[in-house]
Amino acid sequence: MNISILDTTTGRVKYTTNNTGEYEEKEAGTIVTLEDNETLVYGTVGIDQKLIDGKIVSGFFTEEQIRSVRDKLLLESDWRVLPDTPTSKLEDWKTYRQTLRNITKHENFPELKAEDWPTPPE
Repeated sequence: MNISILDTTTGRVKYTTNNTGEYEEKEAGTIVTLEDNETLVYGTVGIDQKLIDGKIVSGFFTEEQIRSVRDKLLLESDWRVLPDTPTSKLEDWKTYRQTLRNITKHENFPELKAEDWPTPPE
C-alpha cells in the first residue's frame, strides 16, 4: 500500500512512497501524526487534497496549478478582446480577464472555491 507523508503545517503532500515495511500496516485512510511536523496517511493523497483539522479535504490546488488554469482561461479568451471583435461585450470581457489576472490577489488564494473564480460573459 502507498503512504503519503504530509507537512503538518501546510497540510500538503511532501511525498508518496510504497510502504516497504518501514511503517506498520493499517487500513487505507488512516492518519498518523509523526515527529518533525509530518503526518502519515495510509493510501495516496491527491495533489488537490490537503490535511485540515485531521481530515483529508479535496479541492485545494497549488499556486502553480491555479496560475496554470488562469493562464489557460486567459489564452482561451484572447480572441474576445482583439480589435476586430464585436464590441457589445468588450468591457465585460476586459473585466473578466482582469479579474483572472488578479486571481492571485483574491482573499482566499490559494485556497479558492469555485465561486471565487470569475464567470465569463455570455
